[in-house]
Amino acid sequence: MIYLDSSALVKRYADEPGSEAIDRLLSDHPYASTSRLAYPEILSALNRKRISGDFSSRVFGDLVKAFESDWRKLFVLELDDSLLPIMKQAIRKHAIRGADSIHLASAMWLRSTLKEDVIFACSDRKLLDAARGERLVAFEPV
Repeated sequence: MIYLDSSALVKRYADEPGSEAIDRLLSDHPYASTSRLAYPEILSALNRKRISGDFSSRVFGDLVKAFESDWRKLFVLELDDSLLPIMKQAIRKHAIRGADSIHLASAMWLRSTLKEDVIFACSDRKLLDAARGERLVAFEPV
């Protein structure tokens, strides 16, 4: 199973370094997951790119449609109280940001539930180091 944090998932829609690596990863693995948190994070990232002139409003609309189509195919993990102790531990152990703790805790919960390795795709070095520290299979799209 692949877990995509927002920094990795956005590469599916915005052409940036690592976009091709994410496309290859997703084509090689039939199942991908993310946290419900990724939905507003991706929309916000795409909108910021539209505002900064990276693409037009029309392209933005097309990218949002593509994202929402893909969203229905992802295994979306809910943010619920069962993740709170995992997030607390991750914050204390790795000194990561709150949103990052949600992604890390979601992937850790997924691995524990599936009883199999989870590939944690992320573009943030600190979060990747935390994922490695938790014995997730870290994947940096470059």
